[in-house]
Amino acid sequence: MRFILLMLNICILMFADDNRLLPTGFSVNQDTIKDKQIYPLNPRLKDYPDYIAGQAVRIKISSDKSKIAVITSGYNLLNNKNGHLDKKNSTEYVFIYSITGKNPKLIQVVKVPNSFYGFVWSIKNNAFYVSGGKDDVVYRYEYVKNKYRLTNKIKLMHKHGMVKFIRPMVAEMTITKDGRYLAVVNLENDSVSLIDTKKNKVVSEIDLKPHSKHISGGTFPFGIVITKNNYIYVSSMRDNELIKLHIKNNKLEITKHIKIGSQPTELAYDPRYNELYVCESRSDTIRVIDTENDKTLSLFHTLPTDQLKLSKKNLKGAKPNGISISSDGTKLYVTNGGANSVSIFTIKHEEDTLSIHFDGLIPTLWYPNDVLAYKNKLYIVNGKSLSGPNKDACRKSAVQNDEANSLCKAKNEYVWQTKNASLEVIKIPNKEELKNTTIATLKNDQMLSNSLTKKEIKIIKFLQKHIKHIIYVVKENRTYDQVLGDLKSANGDSNLTLFHEDIAPNHYALARNFVALDNLMASGSCSGDGWAWSTAAHTTEYEEKLMPMLYARRGFSYDVEGHNRNIPVSLDSLKLRDENSPQMKDENMLLVGDADVAAPDGPNEEASKGYLWNSALRKGLSIRNYGFFCNNSRYFLDKNDSNYLIPYKNSYKKDYRQAYPNKEELFDITDPYFRGFDMSYPDLWRFEEFKREYDNYTKNHDMPALMMIRLPHDHFGGFGQALAKVNTPKRQMADNDYALGLLVQTVAKGPYKDSTLIFVIEDDAQNGADHVSAQRTIGFVIGPYVKHHVAVSTHYTTVNMLKTIETILSIEPLAINDGYAQFMCDVFDIKQKDWSYKAAIPDILYATDLKLPKPKTKISIPSEHSNKYWIKKMQGQDFKDEDKLDTDSFNKTLWEGIHGSKY
Repeated sequence: MRFILLMLNICILMFADDNRLLPTGFSVNQDTIKDKQIYPLNPRLKDYPDYIAGQAVRIKISSDKSKIAVITSGYNLLNNKNGHLDKKNSTEYVFIYSITGKNPKLIQVVKVPNSFYGFVWSIKNNAFYVSGGKDDVVYRYEYVKNKYRLTNKIKLMHKHGMVKFIRPMVAEMTITKDGRYLAVVNLENDSVSLIDTKKNKVVSEIDLKPHSKHISGGTFPFGIVITKNNYIYVSSMRDNELIKLHIKNNKLEITKHIKIGSQPTELAYDPRYNELYVCESRSDTIRVIDTENDKTLSLFHTLPTDQLKLSKKNLKGAKPNGISISSDGTKLYVTNGGANSVSIFTIKHEEDTLSIHFDGLIPTLWYPNDVLAYKNKLYIVNGKSLSGPNKDACRKSAVQNDEANSLCKAKNEYVWQTKNASLEVIKIPNKEELKNTTIATLKNDQMLSNSLTKKEIKIIKFLQKHIKHIIYVVKENRTYDQVLGDLKSANGDSNLTLFHEDIAPNHYALARNFVALDNLMASGSCSGDGWAWSTAAHTTEYEEKLMPMLYARRGFSYDVEGHNRNIPVSLDSLKLRDENSPQMKDENMLLVGDADVAAPDGPNEEASKGYLWNSALRKGLSIRNYGFFCNNSRYFLDKNDSNYLIPYKNSYKKDYRQAYPNKEELFDITDPYFRGFDMSYPDLWRFEEFKREYDNYTKNHDMPALMMIRLPHDHFGGFGQALAKVNTPKRQMADNDYALGLLVQTVAKGPYKDSTLIFVIEDDAQNGADHVSAQRTIGFVIGPYVKHHVAVSTHYTTVNMLKTIETILSIEPLAINDGYAQFMCDVFDIKQKDWSYKAAIPDILYATDLKLPKPKTKISIPSEHSNKYWIKKMQGQDFKDEDKLDTDSFNKTLWEGIHGSKY
């Protein structure tokens, strides 16, 4: 009874659905669903009785229909009471439920060291197979003595992925009707392995790429099904195609490559009609294919704008990712991960004609990944939950030693640890109920037409007329409380503040003088998806699958910002790839074509053209890029390597290039002398390069309409290589603060001050604690017509900021998220034209070798640990990219070194 009550309390706490606002701007209200049960995925760990696993991704029913299995693939790391990784309990899980009774009953939880989506029940129901993820194995569990036990570990025999320094990745799998063969997708090897289940070994493997080195195809395979005729279909997420295979004489053979819509992921097969259903996750469509001739029978959107009477057309972001066909073949159910819903369709076969009719929507919790229709119920697995406060992510009281400080890490409140998964069981609604749930879903996603007030229309039109330039600054990883917790008259917790006003005077001044946004949420959880949200207002399905795995070090590479497998794939020319990433010269040709598996498409499915700058370019606006989506790898080569980029302070004077964009459309609009993400390089020097160009704009009267600026030094790191003695966290934060202040001062004193707005946000908030939300962050709107000296507590997100930028520039939205998002009207006052700003110099910068104005008053250098201390404490961390470091350990060390121990 105690366990049941505990689960009930957790359920209410983590999955309550009363107008729960997400950091994406959507909400997860399910009040219109009359009959539902929510089961948090508690693996019943002895040392962590309250722990709820995250990232549930698949649900599978046994062939005798008596059991279901829910599979996790995500972060799921736990630290023990000493703050160290608990390897034994840091696993993925298979939750097995009996469904023979009225409600699902959890009968066993199976721990799997690593896994990635793949799961299949054996034909005889007494066993199942599950992916081993990066461990390159398939596990076989058999029901022995009233329990599923590991009986075989089938090795797939890969030393590494297609790129030699990336681990293999076992993805989805399927089994033949007679149970003899198991076909397994090797995502990082672009292949399929055929396992003989009698011998429990691989008997065949086939490369899915075309034989020609000049033709793209077969890369990043994921979904797989087998037909009754033993034909196998595999989805290629990067190349937007299906690969059709055939089993012949114990071997796999490729029959054909079939081009389809954008980013095919999950597949479902209906043997009654020999039809294949394909989730096209970037296109927001389902495609039905006749497997007799491989022709498309039907193609339809999971959020049909006409039937739903939506005001916005062609916007993507629903991300269909799970699919189920009813047992009688008359209903189709599809999870929309990006729209937090299930779409329901009626399937009709009349003579030789297939027709699909949209019935309606059911709202889910956050990010549904799969659905199973059985009898009169839907079983839905949701991947995330709201994070809520993470005050204990760093201790709020001073800590004097490492042992006590380990308690901070032992709280397990890193942002990915706060996103809990659930199994949701919903009675399939009738026609009348479905009308109500459809309306509720559209309300959750802000899609019902909410006409603007006269005041809002007036503000928008006024700003569109008077604002001609936007400067968009993206910084790195800070929570609100971590920096602005001391700010009076706003909702902060000073106990959690690491960087007080003496270190970040410009952050405090900007919040006081303009608007303190004390309820601003970073839509991204980490830099990997944070940069997608900050530049595209949504993520792709591949990014959603990738991120929690990547941050848990469960495989994959940082396949975002223009790179796939560390190859700058958006550059179609091998010459450009080699120039961008010369250290990848042997691998740059391995991914043919310029397709980017993680990039969003444009509104009309312009491949990989779904970013903010793409929308501005389509409008014909002038743009300048300072550091967005540039390759960092050449900053970290051996200094004797001819390809190493020397971090010169004024590289313009030497005509020495510092920036190589990862996107071809950014080449002509990127400042080549602005150094990207490199923690050894001061933000002040980045500002000085920006100011050099800004002065030319004022001289030539040609300031761009949109300027995107990366100021990354509040990420911290690289203490051993740091230049100009900006080599401690406090100094790096102060450097970032001063650079931001100078940027604002430059605009305030320039000729464009009355026509320029500056927007500032962090890409995510993963590296700190906050008493409101693990995703609450710092952000600013600065310039003319912005309110002065007020706190605005409206729930705004990264998406709202992008929406506001797009609206002022009169450019098209990027996805459903920003398309239906709220403009940040509460920030503006069209009568408040006058503004000014003078940057403050943090005193601690006088302890560096940065060139600064002579102080006019006596300075007071704050106490801090030495550079040697930070080098020692951060030993083993990787600061070469935004998030190659052990973030949890980094946060712990940062708190200890700044707030927790004596200097």
